[in-house]
Amino acid sequence: MASAADIGTTHQSRSHSPYADLEIAEGATAAIELDRLLFRGDAMTAAERQHLREALLRYCAVDTMSMVTLLDRLRKLA
Repeated sequence: MASAADIGTTHQSRSHSPYADLEIAEGATAAIELDRLLFRGDAMTAAERQHLREALLRYCAVDTMSMVTLLDRLRKLA
């Protein structure tokens, strides 16, 4: 029987991570950048704020779709 590590490695080798091409690619970074945008955004130019906002929206879209996919797969196991 394959271990969880083996399964994860096999899955990763067969598929491209949807986060790989994102500027913000994980939750901790997203939280830090959201804090920066909300509470220190006045220290950025309008273009920088817009760029950061769009990067956060792209991350959130991928993260939400990942959660929807996970939920769907868990329901199929039930």
